[in-house]
Amino acid sequence: MVILLSGQDTYRMHERMSFLRAAFMQKFAAQNPRTVSFSGSDVHPEELRAATHTVGLFTQKTFVSLTQAEDVVADKREAIENTLRSVPEDVIVVVSYTAPKKSPWKMVKECATKVEEFPELAEHEVRTWALQYAKKQNVALSSTEAQRIIHSTEKNLWNVAHVIHQLKHIPSSQRTRWFPLLVPSVETDTVFTILDGISEKNLTKSIKALDTQLSQDSSVHGLITLIAKHLGLLYHCLATPTQKTDAHPFAVKKAQVAAKRFSKEQLRALLATLLDIDQQLKSSTVDERALMTLFLTKACA
Repeated sequence: MVILLSGQDTYRMHERMSFLRAAFMQKFAAQNPRTVSFSGSDVHPEELRAATHTVGLFTQKTFVSLTQAEDVVADKREAIENTLRSVPEDVIVVVSYTAPKKSPWKMVKECATKVEEFPELAEHEVRTWALQYAKKQNVALSSTEAQRIIHSTEKNLWNVAHVIHQLKHIPSSQRTRWFPLLVPSVETDTVFTILDGISEKNLTKSIKALDTQLSQDSSVHGLITLIAKHLGLLYHCLATPTQKTDAHPFAVKKAQVAAKRFSKEQLRALLATLLDIDQQLKSSTVDERALMTLFLTKACA
């Protein structure tokens, strides 16, 4: 049996994969089942076939996961397709495909006994998910707090879950103090525009979004944190492009394009400037608008 998990929501796909694995192991616990895991970037067709096609005395209930199938290189696909077409009854193979804006690998979809779709959730759906997840974790969360978490995490369920787990370990008496530190109040849409302006080196776009942001009395420190995170991702794409990052796959792909407009030296200088601005804002009375405008001028040069 082959199950395909397809879509852009990597968190829910990961959770579904974990659920299916646990259910399989529980159902066949008496038969000593086994699990084998592969990722698309390093899977070898021979190893996949060996994991799925044990015979005779070695036949065993087996759960096989193949994650990030979109990364399987072209010259391995035919052999993997042949393996998936003939998966025996004792084996379940769950394939996850997370490439953005692409239909799943056609042959995998044709081989699949079942296809489950995991599109990115709309904002109101993420809010509902966050409230339900918080309830499961025994974390009291208001709709307003959930909305603020969603904005600060860019609707990324991995980050939403991480924040909720952090809140779980904060005593209720300390909640008011720590919540603003964990979840900066930043208007996400405007911040996205500022980050896009920096990535595109579009000064006009960035300045206009900055003016909107500051007119809403939003946290400049929160904005600085998100810009620094964005620049750090761009630097990662230049300095260590082959190493994995915790950032969302879509953000990484977008950053890989934007990073080409910068040099490593420029990004290091911009990060140092941000640190200096942050220290100035904390230690003296300065014009935050002027400092951020000068920074954007430097970043978009």
